[in-house]
Amino acid sequence: MRTLKIKRDSNLDDIEKAFSVLYENPNVELQIPNTLKERGVFGLEGMVSLLIASWLRNGGPASKRVLHTYAMGVNSEDFADLGSSFYGMSALKLSDDILSAKREVVAPEVALSGAYDSVRRIIAKDFSGAFKGSYVAIPSIKTVGETNREFNSPFYIGKKVLGMKGFREVVDSALLKVVPQKGRKANIEPVIGTLSEIIRELFDNAHKHGRENERGDILATNYRGVIFNSVDISEDRLNKIIRGGTTGMIGFTSEWTKWMKDNKRTKLPVLDITVLDSGPGYARRWTGLGAEELTLEDEISSVIQCFEKNRTSGRNKAEGSGLTNVLTDLSQLRGWFRLRTGSVSVSRSFFDGGNSRPIAEKDIKSEKTFIEGVSFNLVIPLVNSSTQE
Repeated sequence: MRTLKIKRDSNLDDIEKAFSVLYENPNVELQIPNTLKERGVFGLEGMVSLLIASWLRNGGPASKRVLHTYAMGVNSEDFADLGSSFYGMSALKLSDDILSAKREVVAPEVALSGAYDSVRRIIAKDFSGAFKGSYVAIPSIKTVGETNREFNSPFYIGKKVLGMKGFREVVDSALLKVVPQKGRKANIEPVIGTLSEIIRELFDNAHKHGRENERGDILATNYRGVIFNSVDISEDRLNKIIRGGTTGMIGFTSEWTKWMKDNKRTKLPVLDITVLDSGPGYARRWTGLGAEELTLEDEISSVIQCFEKNRTSGRNKAEGSGLTNVLTDLSQLRGWFRLRTGSVSVSRSFFDGGNSRPIAEKDIKSEKTFIEGVSFNLVIPLVNSSTQE
C-alpha cells in the first residue's frame, strides 16, 4: 500500500501537490510529521488539516484510514508534539489505525493522551498550559457516535456559538498567549473588537455550513476550529513558504517587499489566524451539488455570491452579511487573506490600504485539485503599515 508522506518542511505548494497524489491513489495511507517547521504561517497548518479531511473521505466508507507517524515509540510522550497541534489532534482522533515510525500499532488512547490533556486545558481557557510558544489552536472535532463532545470548546455555550462579548473574551485570552506584549499594546488592543468579530463571523459560518454535507445531512465526522500564530516574516522565510508559486501570494509579497524597503526593516511581525472546517466547501454547500457535478463556473459564481451582502445558503434569510463584514473589518486592519475551498482560491490584500470592494471573478484563481473543507487564513501586521517607522 502506498504511503503519502508529508514532510516537516513542507510549504503550501507541497501540500497542493499532495492533494493530487491523494486523489490519484484512493486508498493511500498517510504519514504526517510531529511538527511543521513553519507551523501555521500563511494557512499552512490549515491546508494540512484540509488534506487530512480529504484523505479521511477519499476512497469510500469501506476504506480503512491508516495513519503513519514519525513517533519513535508507542508511549504517550512519543506523541506529545503531534497531539499539541490542530492537525495532529484531528488526524489522531479520526484515523482507524495509528502506526509509529517503526510501523508498530499504537492504541488511540495512548496516542491521544497528550491531546486530551491539551483539550482539557483549552476548554478551561488555559492556553498557556495547553501549548508551547506563540501558538494556540481551538478545535471542535466530531467522531462517529459522538453527539455533544464537538461542542466542548470555549467558543460554545451548549450547542450555540458564543455571542460577541463571550467570543471576544476567548479571543483576548488566546491573543494574550500568542502576541508579544509590545505588539499587543500597540497594534492589537485598539482593534481587538474588530478582530474578534472577524473570527466570530468566520467560525459561525463554519459552524452553520461546515458540519453538514451539500444535502444538509450532518456529517458523521467533521472538525472546525481556529489556529492562532504570531511570527516574524523575513524575506528568506517568505520565499520558502511560497516556493513553487502558491496562488494568491503575489499581491501580498509585492506589498510586503515595498513596505520593508520603505521602512528599512528585515522582518515583519504578523498575527496569523486560520479559521477552517472539514465540510463540503462553499460551492457544494451553496448549490447543493456534488463535487463531480460542479463546474468551475459554478464554483466561481458560488464564491462571489457567498461574499455578497444578504446572500446566504442557510434557512434564515436575515443572515448573509458575515463575509461582507469580514472584508470591511479586514480592510480597517490593513490585513490580507487567502481562502481555499473546492478547486479555487481567493485572496485580497489590504496591507497597503484600499477599500473593501466586493469579491470579483478576477480575485478567484483555479487550483488543480478539488479538496474537502474551507481554510480562511488572515495575516494582520503587528506594526502600523500605513506609516513609516
